[in-house]
Amino acid sequence: MSGGRSTMVRTGAAANIVAAGAAAAAFAFTSPLFSSADEAAHVDYAYQVWSGHLPVFEEGLRIHPAFGFLPPVQWTAQHPPLYYLLQAPFVGPFADAGDYLAAGYAARAVNVAIVCALVAAVMWAAAAILPGRRAVWLTAGTVTAASPWVIRVGGSVYNDAFGALWATLVVGVTAVILRRGPSPRRVAALGATMALALSSRAALIVVVAACAGVLGLVLLLRRRLGAAAVVAAVTAAAVAVTAWFYVRNLRLTGSLLGGHPDWSEENLGRVQRPVTEVVTDWTTWRSLLSVYGNSVLSPWLVTAVLAAVPVAVAVCLYGARLVRSRPPRLSDLASATVVCAVPLAFVAMQLQYAAGGGGLNPRYLLPVVLSVSLAVSTALVAARRWTPVLLAAWLALAVGEFAAWVLRALPSAGLAGAETAPTFPGAAVVALVVAACAFVLALAAVSDTTARNRDERRTGRHRVPRPQPVEVA
Repeated sequence: MSGGRSTMVRTGAAANIVAAGAAAAAFAFTSPLFSSADEAAHVDYAYQVWSGHLPVFEEGLRIHPAFGFLPPVQWTAQHPPLYYLLQAPFVGPFADAGDYLAAGYAARAVNVAIVCALVAAVMWAAAAILPGRRAVWLTAGTVTAASPWVIRVGGSVYNDAFGALWATLVVGVTAVILRRGPSPRRVAALGATMALALSSRAALIVVVAACAGVLGLVLLLRRRLGAAAVVAAVTAAAVAVTAWFYVRNLRLTGSLLGGHPDWSEENLGRVQRPVTEVVTDWTTWRSLLSVYGNSVLSPWLVTAVLAAVPVAVAVCLYGARLVRSRPPRLSDLASATVVCAVPLAFVAMQLQYAAGGGGLNPRYLLPVVLSVSLAVSTALVAARRWTPVLLAAWLALAVGEFAAWVLRALPSAGLAGAETAPTFPGAAVVALVVAACAFVLALAAVSDTTARNRDERRTGRHRVPRPQPVEVA
């Protein structure tokens, strides 16, 4: 790879990370702290961990800010504690001093750092799934950083982005093993990321199961029985390491997941319904799949343009590619299976959750961000000559709508009422400008990468390839 191209790719990757952090910070400075009761509950969980114990649903919150919305019970207590262990040293000292505004913004700053790591993880995992496709993984990072789905969670205090980070790394490590074969180091990394995922959110069991199942099946087909047994063992170990918390949920609530459907039915108006009724109710899909949009334009329209259409195009393109390869490589089929199985399993889990009386929120699907970003970037890059134009249009809609939301909120920002936390419009504007500049730089990097690829194909001047790992038979 030429030095100029290498520098531009690295610059684009860094720009994606900066853009994600700045956009999330812009949201954090614009949205009043504890504007949702969930956010207050997550901060309280971190404070209780700082105080040396785990929260209990019925005991409620131990923080008492004079602003925002507070839940009547500690309804995040069913989550495993890893995210809150990370947040505790940032939240605890401020909460001890009674400065809940500082505690909340310290927690938001941690989430900003988490989404920066998430964007880096998406780029790495995309490169592991499609090695050599630099334009694809670079674009996937840009798409992830510009996603309102990512920005809003990154600028708030929720554990969804943290779970998405580990889910992405589990899939990425699985892709590396599928392509390069198992080694002690890779299998150890798989077990570690699985354990960290299960210590973050219970729903990530579907990611662990999908990756372990596909990887184990591939190893069996390759007649590597010992390696398949080792993968099964590290998966079991990851479950065992985290089992203590879910046993605690079972002891306290009678359920491994720690839910309280009876309380939700009585106090939140939620009811248990047949799965078929949930699936056929259009409000289910409106609540679950409106992952794009900032309430400026129709979320359905924005989601269709930014996600649904590109994903459909990518599925068709990848299917055609697999057919043309005749026969497709086993590692390619297996990676595609994981990328498709994870979002399908998550949607199925959320439908079952809603049938049991649970609420639906688009951020619950954040762990599938790798699959969505990879599909969208594949569709955009497939256009080759038109990739810069299409990506620019994609960014104009995604970032432009977010900017419009921030600017529309500025007249009322910073004005704290009796029950509203202050916001910081000046800082929001600065963060928004930084994000916009970073997105322009990322677009330039993608444009440069795709242009160089076209020139190499046209002139035949290909770089000397770096040795690619050979698929282990």
